[in-house]
Amino acid sequence: MTVSLDRTRVENDSPELVVAPIWLDLDGSPFPEEGWFDFPIPLLTWWLTEVRDLLNGEQDECWLTFMDGPFEARIAREGDAFVVDLTHWEEVTDHFIGVRVDELLTSLEATARSLIAICESRQLGSEVDMAALRAAATG
Repeated sequence: MTVSLDRTRVENDSPELVVAPIWLDLDGSPFPEEGWFDFPIPLLTWWLTEVRDLLNGEQDECWLTFMDGPFEARIAREGDAFVVDLTHWEEVTDHFIGVRVDELLTSLEATARSLIAICESRQLGSEVDMAALRAAATG
């Protein structure tokens, strides 16, 4: 499981809001869909915190929620493995077993660092949101 961000299409939606295509990839299956436009700074900030808390044992499940649309990925610990339920309007649309959440964390961190570099070089995003993403990216 990884996160994908189209780095060539990062842009301002308003003076301080950044939008870009961002989606999850589970064994070649994009969720919600490849090229899904959303707000990557808050998403990555939330998702990094949620996934770290799950891996550290601070919670047994986490939710990776998209801001634009009724889509969520629920990741839960079941014994020694992790499962993922993809939901649309709170209905499960797909289920994955044995997901490597450590790989997701690595992907989230790399994507966050890349987004930070893009935003800093182009002076995108609010300082408050960027500070939160920097903190989340370094754990």
